[in-house]
Amino acid sequence: VAGLVLLTPFDSLITVAQKHYPVIPSGLILRDRYESSRALQDFHGPVSVIMAEHDTIVPAESTRRLFESYSGPKKLWQLSTSGHNEVLWDISDGDLRAAFQFASGE
Repeated sequence: VAGLVLLTPFDSLITVAQKHYPVIPSGLILRDRYESSRALQDFHGPVSVIMAEHDTIVPAESTRRLFESYSGPKKLWQLSTSGHNEVLWDISDGDLRAAFQFASGE
């Protein structure tokens, strides 16, 4: 894999669950944590992250933490008026193309 384009990703399923269910001890209940930030530790290629600021599924702060935790080449596209399900409709063709070009190393 030369590069990645991540669309509304999260840093960990635990942080997403805690945002949606703050009174439930998500860290004790969830067996699969899907820790994206940990999975990216061994990857060093370019990563394009597309974030929806008004995402009600994956909180924007979870996406931002994932982006900030990655130490390799990275670029962030923030869609300020977009929600989780609208992100591909709201991103311009030029920005989407730029995200793929960055991830491919061009």
